[in-house]
Amino acid sequence: MFNLMKTKAINLKKVKAVCFDFGNTLADNDALFLNGSIFAARKMCVQLGVVWDPFRYFIVSQKAVSIALRKQEKIYGNIPASELDSQRSGEMFVETFCGQLLALAGRKPAPALVKKLAAAYYDGLARSNCIYPKTREVLYTLKKNCKLAVVSNNPVEYVLPPLKASGLDGLFSEILVSGELGLGVVKPCQSIFNITMKRLGVEPGETVMVGDSMTDDVYGANKAGMISVWLKRSNNRHQEKLRGVCRPDFIITDISDLLHIFSNNLAGGDFSKTSAKLVDVTSFGELPGEKKVKSI
Repeated sequence: MFNLMKTKAINLKKVKAVCFDFGNTLADNDALFLNGSIFAARKMCVQLGVVWDPFRYFIVSQKAVSIALRKQEKIYGNIPASELDSQRSGEMFVETFCGQLLALAGRKPAPALVKKLAAAYYDGLARSNCIYPKTREVLYTLKKNCKLAVVSNNPVEYVLPPLKASGLDGLFSEILVSGELGLGVVKPCQSIFNITMKRLGVEPGETVMVGDSMTDDVYGANKAGMISVWLKRSNNRHQEKLRGVCRPDFIITDISDLLHIFSNNLAGGDFSKTSAKLVDVTSFGELPGEKKVKSI
């Protein structure tokens, strides 16, 4: 279900572009980062010549994630968005995670080995099947009438490889990633929204921004004069308290609700089909040299 939050004049028939956040909007961040951390842990076992124990190294990898997140928050948490280097922030997280992964396994985090594990982490992201259900159909339907774009605050490696792996990258006229755009070009700053609309060749009133963040996506889009849609998921309901301040134009609880919002100005008919094959995230196959725990 969806609802209209406020009564400002919204003419959806004039919409020419729909922009999407990536993490927790198009893609499941939990699945994405879990795949990266597990893939790095498996690579570590290969490099160290130890047996891959899924249960043990899942716990170890999640401890390393927690430590890396705390360090990231300590260093970058209070930096204003206009001064944030999202690319370096993401890289620092991965480097810290890989170093802690080795330390928790009782090994010295040598720089060369940390670099190899970081490469494995990014490889895990690229192999992830993390796109939410129904997303593919929604994008193909909207593409019939609108230009599509991705607008993300994430580092490049967190967005472009997984999107390409999904086979959906070709649907987007523009993919704007803060890590690629440079210092301070992040949501909710107006610069990233203005760059997006300029590249798409559209005006604010012709552009919809869809995202899971009340502050980054909704507040930023509203300040830019865009039509804002808040995607309320189970892991961001705490942001409900910001509803009266950020004031999204629409609130949806599933990506497919967008089709109901646009039902009056979208062409009818079946969803477009695609032959793109998604990577099965549940089975990476064996890594060269990998030793597995024997079944009991």
